[in-house]
Amino acid sequence: MIIWLDPNLNQSDDDEQTRTVIMHLRCIVNCVETFVDFDRCINYITEIKDEEFFLIVSRLLNDHIIILISEMTNLLTIYLLRYSNQSDYERLAQQCNKVKGNFTCIESLCGVLKKDVNHFEKDLTPISTITFSAITNMNELEPSFMYSQLLKEILLESEYEDKNETDFVQFCRLLYDNNRHELPTIEGFERNYTPKSSIWWYTRGCFIYAMINKALRTQNIHVIMKMGFFVRDLHRQIEVFYRHANHCSPFAVYRGQGLLHSEFEKMKKNKHGLVSFNSFLSTSTDRKVAYLYADSAAQNPNMMGILFRVEIDPSISTVPFTSLNNISYFGDTEKEILFSIHTIFRMTSIEQIESRLWQINLMLTDDNDQQLILLKENIGKVTQGPTWLHRMAQLMYYMGEFDKVEETFTSLRETTSLDNCQLVAEIHHQLGYINEKKDDLVAAFSHYQQSFDIFSTHILPNDP
Repeated sequence: MIIWLDPNLNQSDDDEQTRTVIMHLRCIVNCVETFVDFDRCINYITEIKDEEFFLIVSRLLNDHIIILISEMTNLLTIYLLRYSNQSDYERLAQQCNKVKGNFTCIESLCGVLKKDVNHFEKDLTPISTITFSAITNMNELEPSFMYSQLLKEILLESEYEDKNETDFVQFCRLLYDNNRHELPTIEGFERNYTPKSSIWWYTRGCFIYAMINKALRTQNIHVIMKMGFFVRDLHRQIEVFYRHANHCSPFAVYRGQGLLHSEFEKMKKNKHGLVSFNSFLSTSTDRKVAYLYADSAAQNPNMMGILFRVEIDPSISTVPFTSLNNISYFGDTEKEILFSIHTIFRMTSIEQIESRLWQINLMLTDDNDQQLILLKENIGKVTQGPTWLHRMAQLMYYMGEFDKVEETFTSLRETTSLDNCQLVAEIHHQLGYINEKKDDLVAAFSHYQQSFDIFSTHILPNDP
């Protein structure tokens, strides 16, 4: 999200200059909010709970106000637009480490902002660390890891119809309403998308990439379910290229990003443990490309610059990955290797490069990794059930996340075809049980009744 605070901003729909600037900003981030009143802006910002944002400040605000705003934890960076002279800017930048640049025109600001958004998307990639003790004691395992692991199974096992793609396109049109940059791209997706083009669309850097990574990062189940067909298609295409690849000798790939200090300390304590990237993971065979990202992150005082080095032995690895040469939207400019969702690695060592720049060495796991086998067995004990629906419910009950499980099954109900009577009935039954646990007996009875009616009307008594 981008928030633009300017006391002199003309918010009239007839102001061509303002509309042009907002259009430029929406080419980078879809959600752009403008404010002329400081108090309204602060009220809006304080209501933001689960989303990071960039702030553009123009002209007449004093330094004290900017420093006050900078203390908000989900504020990433402050950009000054035609704010003051260079000496005043340098003084403010020393007092506030989130201030970056004093720009005289929106075009130069957008160029820097676009690069920063790209870097922050890498830095915010969700990473789970799995310690030795957590493998046998599920109470120590990060709930987000178990949730992501099971969600991956659900998305990849589910069957999708043309309606799922149609609903997703309509959802995107509403989300990107008035975004003249992305709407034509959405139209193109509707006309031209096929499962075989999923990698091309993912690497295009358009609405698809932004939506899927943000949804996985924030575990926005509603958006994830809307994009379920695409997650499955992308995974399957990676698998197809992996099976046809001719990788013979071991090789290394690299990824540069930033880690918050707290996350880095967890990594340091997890030597030889397991590490999971809970999204699709982009890496490069070019160490220099990855190093640039890591070094850039190290300049942020709130981050540690991390250069991940992943050793891959094709003779033992069974985890799907693929080179993007000739199949990416951008060709092979970064010599990119893409791993499928929720890939698990083993940390082998960690070494310091510079004062705030570290290299973490990882090794790709395989199906015979004994700790990984034990981990999956123990997760399976917690999430027992005949179908993925029951396993998801068991996990949520185990975590005590009744609101989240209700959100999950509500999204499932909305994206499941009514022709799939048994699944719809089971979803209503689970929603009934959830509301019963929450002491909402009216809602519980309603869902139980709908489940019973569907079973009675559409499902034969001898159905399995």
